[in-house]
Amino acid sequence: MLAELQRDFARAVRGDALAVARLGIDPTGLNAERRLAVYRNHHRLSLAAALAANFPTVEKVIGEAAFQALALSFLAIDPPRDPRVAEYGRGFPAFLESDPRARRLVYLGDVASLDWAHNIAERADDLPTFGAAHLAQMDSAHLEALRLRPHPSLTLLRSLYPLLKIRDVAAGREEGASLDAGGVDLMIWRKAGAVTCVALDAAAIGFVTALAAGRPLAELVLGDAFLAPQSF
Repeated sequence: MLAELQRDFARAVRGDALAVARLGIDPTGLNAERRLAVYRNHHRLSLAAALAANFPTVEKVIGEAAFQALALSFLAIDPPRDPRVAEYGRGFPAFLESDPRARRLVYLGDVASLDWAHNIAERADDLPTFGAAHLAQMDSAHLEALRLRPHPSLTLLRSLYPLLKIRDVAAGREEGASLDAGGVDLMIWRKAGAVTCVALDAAAIGFVTALAAGRPLAELVLGDAFLAPQSF
């Protein structure tokens, strides 16, 4: 009974008229819609603030007012499905790429993806990592068949735009960034408890992408995508 009431209340706050009727709110004094308006406003502002915390670079690039408007539009079509607000916003980069208000900033979706990758790296489970010391302990038979799984904190992000420069401008560390500087391939993960982001060259991003896809290490080392293994 309580769980059903909570579900109806959540739906009512999000604008479900049928859920409002099922709540049986006392019509004396303020009507149901006006009573719920207080909760709806708090709900919307709280989620917009959660998005701003998860996408700080995007907010710096476009400003607080513009971010608030986009955030409110996003939560209207993609409300949270997890009680943890740090988990909210997975679909925000795609939303920014499709919203006409953000299209003139062609890089904004990728900036949001960089913010989200940082968020993933911060929240991921702290699982053991595999490095060069582990390789040294393996015989040739095991090395030949070795396949590695990416750490849950890892994101590989390929962009046509200079995301790190854009991030530095947004943070006030640089005065300007030109889109003519070209794109960047990034690896974002947590290392020694800190989120780390590095730009990779074409060979490195190809190698790490192939490893993350489950290709055997020996196949990559003996092929054209050779790169000395590193611990990350």
